[in-house]
Amino acid sequence: MLQKIKKAKLDILGMGVSILCAIHCLILPFMILIFGKSVSGSHQIFDIGILVLAAVIMIFSMRKIYKKKEFIPLFLLIVVGICFYTLSFFSTHLFQHIFFVLGSLIWMSVHWMNIKLSH
Repeated sequence: MLQKIKKAKLDILGMGVSILCAIHCLILPFMILIFGKSVSGSHQIFDIGILVLAAVIMIFSMRKIYKKKEFIPLFLLIVVGICFYTLSFFSTHLFQHIFFVLGSLIWMSVHWMNIKLSH
């Protein structure tokens, strides 16, 4: 019982990190408009940091379900999210934010589905 609560907490934390990431990517263009390019310099460090944090949480939250058949669609969605995150680092400024938000929303939905499947 205690492990299920811990597992759900990891998924909830993962969803929170994904939401934080999506909000960051949605707000950053407006901050650049208001404050200028001085804001945009450190956002890639934040992006990489939040992505590493989200990936670590994802790995630990998925470790109990990976032997079940329900893991395959979740794994495919994780890979699609990784593809969107990767595309965001190699695309123009506008698409960078769109791809990062899409990756965040996909990973958030994976955590949601993991909660539903494992509890």
